[in-house]
Amino acid sequence: MRAFGRATAPKPWLSYIDRRPALAAPPPEVIQVTERSSRDIREVNLEVNGKYVWIADRREHWDHTMLRRKNGRRGDDCENFALLKRKLLHRRGYPLGALRLAVCYAPQRTSRTGMAGHAVLCVCTDRGDYILDNLYPRLVKRWDTLPYQWISRIREGETAEMLIGNAPRRR
Repeated sequence: MRAFGRATAPKPWLSYIDRRPALAAPPPEVIQVTERSSRDIREVNLEVNGKYVWIADRREHWDHTMLRRKNGRRGDDCENFALLKRKLLHRRGYPLGALRLAVCYAPQRTSRTGMAGHAVLCVCTDRGDYILDNLYPRLVKRWDTLPYQWISRIREGETAEMLIGNAPRRR
């Protein structure tokens, strides 16, 4: 993901890392794509997307605990899906520097503009950046193949800034 500038990180991210400084964004790292890493990334994406449900949240409280309930199932909104996936991959030994949150606009039919704010986990690998997304429950896709308008991603090595970028339009 190429950067075109800098922006202040969202306040909920800053609040999250204030509460959990060990989970802040360390210097950048890249995960080598192997059979094991591919399997782990797919398993975590499927596990979280299958176990939890999306619940709209206007609170802007970022956390990975998935404490809210809908129809008897636990769940939360998109950034909390991303944070939980980040935590689970880190538990499996993957470096936090390669597991970054990204913010974008995603197509949404019910939105007045046709787009809605969305957050995903960006896994930086030696083969490019891959997105773990609750909107694509079974798939892990390269960032530049998704129909998103990219806004920012947690900046490498820092916690208070984000990179601004956008995917090239594929035809």
